[in-house]
Amino acid sequence: MAPNQNKVPMRAVVLLAAVILVASVSSGCINASWTKGFLNPEKAKYDFETKQKVVQKHFFNTVLSDTTSIERHMSNMTQIKDGTLWISTTVKVTMDPVPITFPIQLPSQIQRYVHIVITMPDGTAWYERTFNVTGNESVDIQSPQAGEWVFQVDAVGYGLDAVSYHDGFSIIASAYEPVKV
Repeated sequence: MAPNQNKVPMRAVVLLAAVILVASVSSGCINASWTKGFLNPEKAKYDFETKQKVVQKHFFNTVLSDTTSIERHMSNMTQIKDGTLWISTTVKVTMDPVPITFPIQLPSQIQRYVHIVITMPDGTAWYERTFNVTGNESVDIQSPQAGEWVFQVDAVGYGLDAVSYHDGFSIIASAYEPVKV
């Protein structure tokens, strides 16, 4: 038997290693940031972690003598680092039909809504939506621009503790961003 017959060609070994690496990363067995560092040692100086960036919450409590109690305007700015992989935002809006047993007379001309705008550092609106009913939404921004992002909410709603009824909203945004190792 010739000595070269039992050897596996080097190309086959490299191909098998590449297939295993791709399968491991795509299945989640290996962290993508580790793989980037392995394949590009310059980038290995950074790791990634999830950081909560924005939390906006409000539940309405109507006070008839205070007309501003039915309005809410919020704006948060957050800095997103260069190299951030994604921003994940969860939007929850509670706006059910007003109960028939609501003990106070509400102005009929007022339209309830929650209007949300997420603006990129260049001033372009990346996400904009108006809710008039209860709804939940997840918004993921892949490879976001570095810089100052603005999360803005304008809302009109009702609420009354006596009947356990409250319009409201919550917006929570987190970023998966680089940190020095």
